[in-house]
Amino acid sequence: MLQERQSASGIESKFRTKSGDIRTALVFMELIDLGSEPCALSITHDMTDRMRLEAQLRQAQKMEAVGRLAAGVAHDFNNMLTVIQGNTLMAMSRNNLGPELSNLWSRSRMPRNVAANLTKQLLTFSRKQVLQPKTLDLNELINNLTKMLKHLLSEDIVLKFNYAGNLPIILADATMMDQIIMNLAVNARDAMPKGGRLSISTTAVEIDKVAWHNHDEAREEVFLCLSVGDTGCGMDAAIQSRDLRALLYDQGCRQGDRAGTGNRLWNR
Repeated sequence: MLQERQSASGIESKFRTKSGDIRTALVFMELIDLGSEPCALSITHDMTDRMRLEAQLRQAQKMEAVGRLAAGVAHDFNNMLTVIQGNTLMAMSRNNLGPELSNLWSRSRMPRNVAANLTKQLLTFSRKQVLQPKTLDLNELINNLTKMLKHLLSEDIVLKFNYAGNLPIILADATMMDQIIMNLAVNARDAMPKGGRLSISTTAVEIDKVAWHNHDEAREEVFLCLSVGDTGCGMDAAIQSRDLRALLYDQGCRQGDRAGTGNRLWNR
């Protein structure tokens, strides 16, 4: 291009750094003469970070559009579900129902509750749900998510659970907790395109004086630890260096300290 036009403007090129990283840059080059010496004046503008941020912005805009769609579907579905629940409760309040009809109406209660929970999860996904912290059994919450998690994961991903018994309750927003677990499951799915294993476990962790001195935000109490692990490609050093605490706190947890990559502690 320099031989034909004497200049090249805004050519996108890729460069490998000494550390092995691939950087994308825009190259501007022009042939000039310095006295009798032919030279090339070159300006290279590294666009890697900007392109990465633009890609993240496009992805965020896509997710925002999907969230608005999910919110609209959830509201419409919830309106219809309210009518169904109202008519069902009115029918069950009648005294002249026979045993067979009464049993049929009672058996429809569980599917209605499941449908109502799906609506809440859709609203959570769209970020249209107001935070409602309450006392929760973490094991029960995860167990209720099992069916939705199986829908999110591909068939070649094995889902494993390891629940610790007799866990203290936590104070958190149930739908936000659902969102945290689903987000981690989706990330794990994307990291295992050829399949693998996703494990979710709960345990009680007692913060002793040693841990308290090593972590400014820790307290000498019993905490709940939710661990999510997978057999995928893992996180590179750049991602591991990021502080995930603010992200997880924004998702609705009450208070705690990060126990490690993918782990989170909740105060009882």
